[in-house]
Amino acid sequence: MIDILKQLAEIFSSLVSPITAVAVGYIAYRQWKSDEEEKIQRNAEKKIQIFRAVAEHLSHIDRTLKVDKDTYTDFRLAYTEAQFYFPKEAVAFLGEINSNSHQWLLEYADLQGKGESESDDLHENLDALTTVSVELDKKLGIYVIEKNA
Repeated sequence: MIDILKQLAEIFSSLVSPITAVAVGYIAYRQWKSDEEEKIQRNAEKKIQIFRAVAEHLSHIDRTLKVDKDTYTDFRLAYTEAQFYFPKEAVAFLGEINSNSHQWLLEYADLQGKGESESDDLHENLDALTTVSVELDKKLGIYVIEKNA
């Protein structure tokens, strides 16, 4: 009887290391999986935040037919961050918006300095900005909603 107990003790003691290794491996896997899911969630939240800033900027332009410095500042920050979260074609799209917005602000400031309020260049930049808002979902929104991006 004592021999059987000794044998059982030896069997159980030899199983402790492999069972511990499997348990540690499983815990490490679950931690890695959890970290990956959190990373995907953070990226999705950041993409939504960027999309909102762009949409708000374009929406303000559509409503007022002017580029607002505050929404442009928020847009610029989003544009800068977008380079880390979106593919090049989406960033290029935002670059066009940035360029037209910046040009509009420069032209507007120049006109204000001259005491004027209208120009063809101002209208061209505004036309370009109001037409891109239609393309927002197609050019940027698809990357916000794609799964596991």
